[in-house]
Amino acid sequence: MKHWKNHLLTGIACLATAIAQTSCSSIDEDLSDCDVDMKGTYRHHLVTNENREIARVLGDETAIGDDLREHLKDVFADYGRDITLDFYALPELTLTLPLTGTMPTEMNATERSFDIFMPIFDYTHLAVTNVRDNGAVALFNTDNCHAAQLSLQPQPPYETTKLEEALASQHTGLFAGRRQLTDITYGEQRYDMPLYIVNSAAAIVLDPHYPRTTEFTDVRIYTTGFADAFSVCDSVYSYPDNDYYVRADKVSLHNTDWLCYCAVSMPSREPVYPTRQREDVDEPTFRYDDCGQAVWYYDCYVTMASGTITRTTIGVRHPLRAGQLKIIKGWIDDNGVIRLHDNELTVSSDLDWTDGLIFRK
Repeated sequence: MKHWKNHLLTGIACLATAIAQTSCSSIDEDLSDCDVDMKGTYRHHLVTNENREIARVLGDETAIGDDLREHLKDVFADYGRDITLDFYALPELTLTLPLTGTMPTEMNATERSFDIFMPIFDYTHLAVTNVRDNGAVALFNTDNCHAAQLSLQPQPPYETTKLEEALASQHTGLFAGRRQLTDITYGEQRYDMPLYIVNSAAAIVLDPHYPRTTEFTDVRIYTTGFADAFSVCDSVYSYPDNDYYVRADKVSLHNTDWLCYCAVSMPSREPVYPTRQREDVDEPTFRYDDCGQAVWYYDCYVTMASGTITRTTIGVRHPLRAGQLKIIKGWIDDNGVIRLHDNELTVSSDLDWTDGLIFRK
């Protein structure tokens, strides 16, 4: 008799489970008890030394500082335009779509909240903003949580290259965030998602020593020594075996004969490590300590009126990190060599450089 009752109770339990599952999967039933309402608040945390660096290097050249700040207004800005949200169900880390509706794609704010109805799982969640108009970086491999990355597009060449193959400067400040969403149950799940900046910028400000501008006809500035990808899930930068070049844009200056060029890129190499973990902090921690070796470079080319090209290579002896702006100031001498006041920079020059192949450092 006892054996028979046990079988009966087991059958009733199985029937109840089947009924519950059917009610959650039926398209005719209210699905509000079968999903989770993800109420996420996304907030940009911009940590940058932009104003501090402009004041430190440019000093009384406030007009140039204002023009540079205007040039970088879409980079060092705590404003999100487009947004990409990806949820990966644990433990398989498979990409999951909302149960109802569509995933948001627009932020258009510094802070914004979204309601997203998702199947009930625990998740690893990744978020990225401002990719659409960046111009040099795209988001790849979002179907795989650990492979999702912000990567240069097109990828830099891995062989010896020409200056004409240098990559474009980035146009927007990229922000990214990651977090675990666990202990998910029916109903409402509130969470905050801080987003931190991924890229950085380098500028050079030059006094042409007017009226000697007639002695040169063109100036081209490049930077090199930076990451080529950022893993969103692991918050780690990776670096190519050979450095690539970023073409600096000329900054529009007003009421001055000075020149300014600026390149926006991913952060530079560290002195030793082949990868770098991004630190998500809410206070600036930028340092200028001399690490004993040049870890990234400005590569400068001045075309003289005679037709010769003078190349000046400037090595920077401290890393350029996410959210950081680095400015150097100098002048162009009679031979087209860029001269600097900063003794912590390494400088080499070639007065008769031949336009052709660039061999990476």
